[in-house]
Amino acid sequence: MHPKDTATRYDRIASWWQTQHQSSSYGIAQLERAIKFTPKKQLAIDIGCGSSGRFIQVLKEHGFQVEGLDMSEEMIDLAKQLHPGITFYRADICRWNPPKRYSLIVAWDSTFHLPLEMQKPGRC
Repeated sequence: MHPKDTATRYDRIASWWQTQHQSSSYGIAQLERAIKFTPKKQLAIDIGCGSSGRFIQVLKEHGFQVEGLDMSEEMIDLAKQLHPGITFYRADICRWNPPKRYSLIVAWDSTFHLPLEMQKPGRC
């Protein structure tokens, strides 16, 4: 499925996603482990951040300045309501040029949405 189609589908379920995943512990242990391997807890970005902001919250609690990126406009709008001080980007990860250097890049439950041909190095 093309990333724009994925974004449209997530637009439709953004509110449901937020209520179902906001307090979910799914992926948190893995994130906590990745954080332990990050010596400089400066700037982090959550790729495919969705609307719940649960990874954003954990990153903030560990002292990171956090940003989020998602293709879904509805997901971003809801995430902004939960985290008004956070910078969010609405973009296709394959076409997005990071404006900064990040200490940690998180992409939980996101890159597998890309078509297989876009998952090969240099194809995205």
